Amino acid sequence: MRIRRQYTRIATGVLVLVMGAVFVVFAFVGSGLKQADGYQIHAVFNNIDGLVIGDAVHLAGLRVGTVTGQALDLDTLQAVVTMTIDSGVVLSTDTSAAIISESLLGGKYIRLDPGGDETTIEPGGQIVYSQDSIILEELLEKIVLKAEAARKSSSSPPE
Repeated sequence: MRIRRQYTRIATGVLVLVMGAVFVVFAFVGSGLKQADGYQIHAVFNNIDGLVIGDAVHLAGLRVGTVTGQALDLDTLQAVVTMTIDSGVVLSTDTSAAIISESLLGGKYIRLDPGGDETTIEPGGQIVYSQDSIILEELLEKIVLKAEAARKSSSSPPE
């Protein structure tokens, strides 16, 4: 009876380890951190709050790339974001990049809006037009303060 209990405990431990290993494998496979086939470009932002390496880059609502790097330009104190764009996607030099929130609960991605210029961004090139990340807490604070001011002005007696 005692030996049977030991085998049961060992089998349970092995099962937990195997399930943990399967979970780790699925986490890495589903994370989107695989090596992307494409070319790298850069964009400069004043604020990239919430954007992380591995986030998606979208064009026309479709994923066309991945954020692969972030760095601080020590001369301008701006954030430089490196993206790997799928090799079949050609971007014009007047393409713009904006950091967009996926939802109110978090998560960001870069939305590319194509331009109409004939010349294209070369590998290693830079997107010139960019829109910073909007910090939702600051936006909500502005809305609340504006609503409070409107409420106070409507409830105060006329002079």
